[in-house]
This record gives sequence, structure tokens and C-alpha cells, in this order.
Amino acid sequence: MKKLRCGVIGLGRVGKMHVENMYLLPQLDIICAADYFIEEMSDWLYSVNITSGYKNYQELLQRDDIEAVFIFTSTDMHEEIVTAAAQAGKHIFCEKPLSMNEDEQASMAVLRKVKEKGVT
Repeated sequence: MKKLRCGVIGLGRVGKMHVENMYLLPQLDIICAADYFIEEMSDWLYSVNITSGYKNYQELLQRDDIEAVFIFTSTDMHEEIVTAAAQAGKHIFCEKPLSMNEDEQASMAVLRKVKEKGVT
């Protein structure tokens, strides 16, 4: 069975919990992670066998060996990161909500970009 090669963006308390649970899924191969405070997480990254870490999520999205990203950042960053991930051709799992915008126009624009790029 081919594993889905993944990157994780956002390693706060909830992000770390999700990563630890993701290791229970044999279909996933977590390759790298991005978080603004990545330098402070080297021991934790080592403990979960993530060998590459980035301070800037854009660097993670540039990797050709990453097929999908899991986004566990604060809600105010979801629109920006989902749009960038779609532009990079990555499949996306993002915690809810997608947007903090009440009129849903921003969320719809992001979803159009995802559909346009043919990612899920």
C-alpha cells in the first residue's frame, strides 16, 4: 500500500495532538512540519520522527515530495494557507472553520481556488 506523504502546518497544543494521532494511521507518512516556533520544538520533532522542520510554511509547500498538508494553525491563518496549499497543488486537510469572515465570501473564494487546482 502506498502511503500518502504529508506535511503538517501548525504545531501548537492541538496540532501536536493531531500529529500523535496521525501516526496511528498506517496510510500516512509524515515527512515534515512547519511552525513559526519550530526551533523550540526540536526535541518533540525528534520524538515523533519528523526530520525536517520549517519556520515558514511556504518552504514546506515548495517540496515536491509532499502530496498533502494538514493545517492546524490558528483560524485567522486558514484562508491564506489553504489558498497557498491549493496553489502548490497539495491535497488539504484543514481544521474548521475555514474563514473568520461572516459573509462566507472569503471561504467561497478559497474553495473555488481548491476546485480550480483540482486538489481535495
